[in-house]
Amino acid sequence: MKCICCSKNYILVRGYKDIYKCSSCDHLFRDYKEDATSFHRDEYRKVEIKERGEISSDGTVNDKFHKIREKMTSNRIKMLSGFIEQDQKCYDVGAGAGTFARKLRPLVKSIRCSELDPALIAECKRNGLEVDSIGLLEMNTQEKYDFVFMWHVLEHIPDALAARDKLWDLTNKLVCVEVPTLVPLDGQGRHRRVKPVNYKNSFDGHFHYYTEKSFRRLYEERFKILRITVGAQNPAMMAIIEKRQ
Repeated sequence: MKCICCSKNYILVRGYKDIYKCSSCDHLFRDYKEDATSFHRDEYRKVEIKERGEISSDGTVNDKFHKIREKMTSNRIKMLSGFIEQDQKCYDVGAGAGTFARKLRPLVKSIRCSELDPALIAECKRNGLEVDSIGLLEMNTQEKYDFVFMWHVLEHIPDALAARDKLWDLTNKLVCVEVPTLVPLDGQGRHRRVKPVNYKNSFDGHFHYYTEKSFRRLYEERFKILRITVGAQNPAMMAIIEKRQ
């Protein structure tokens, strides 16, 4: 099996039957066999949120969801300083319940969202956000956006090359992505342990763990890397990239 980022050989990680690591760029791929879109629409939030009380018993998002993410989204806005402009038309891919989009809205010309989970789509609409119930790879890219955001979404898309090319099609200029990493870029804070794909009979949705090297090798062909830094949801990597014409 070849690495999707650099085309070198993947090596099966010792002790696992479905996790592979690139011998060159250290990219990690977790080989989940089921349909990714169905999983993220129907199952992902049941595990990640509903058990933590952020979605009420009637299926509606409550204030706890936004409060937990308030500081993190504020930090993201600060990290984007110098790149956000008032005349930008923006798109937030995999927007969740719209916590980031709500905070960005007064700073830009417009913000549109996409999301798969019905409860989160309903919350986006309740907050007056335009939202498409569709995944990145199914998007119609005739409509272009000045700045596209993906917060902890890219690792959930199995076809990383198709995701990169779709982002290139969707943006006029800028893209910001944040992805979880196994090791903090600055060496500070916790390290993430790799879990089997079906850990405790539940997949967490992460097909990929990017490294700075693997991200650069995949994206530099179609984008200019403007900034790579520690993400707001550490251990994570945030990259701001500009479309190559």
